[in-house]
Amino acid sequence: MRSDFVAQIWVYGNSFKDHLVAIVVPQADVLIPWAKQNLPNAVRQKNSLFPRPRNAEPPLQKPTMADLCSNPRVKQVILDDLTKIGKQAELRGFEFMKNVHLEPNEWQAASDFMTPTMKLRRANMQTHYAKVIDELYAAAPAAPTAKL
Repeated sequence: MRSDFVAQIWVYGNSFKDHLVAIVVPQADVLIPWAKQNLPNAVRQKNSLFPRPRNAEPPLQKPTMADLCSNPRVKQVILDDLTKIGKQAELRGFEFMKNVHLEPNEWQAASDFMTPTMKLRRANMQTHYAKVIDELYAAAPAAPTAKL
């Protein structure tokens, strides 16, 4: 099983935490049409019924991946889809991702993030995304505590 929204994913787990986080590169061919249908404010049409002021920025024809990756609703939709797939696969609680960061640029073999055989270089990923990982863990919902 895989999410249609995800082109690439790196799941990270800290042994001192009770959940996982992930860096996700969304699938542009799926996300952009979804955004046009579900995020009307993120995509402005070329032919508007209302004239725009002369000094206004030009209307967006196509949202950029950076715009979509910074949208909280997009992040939540992708996280919900990953959670749904995890439930279908009968994952246990600690195997679920509680937070994700959306990366607009795909990782390429020529970068420091992938080997020529398209395997992720985990150490390089961890170094590059260290601050993001810390922010993901800090922002993730707290696990319920057991009463003794």
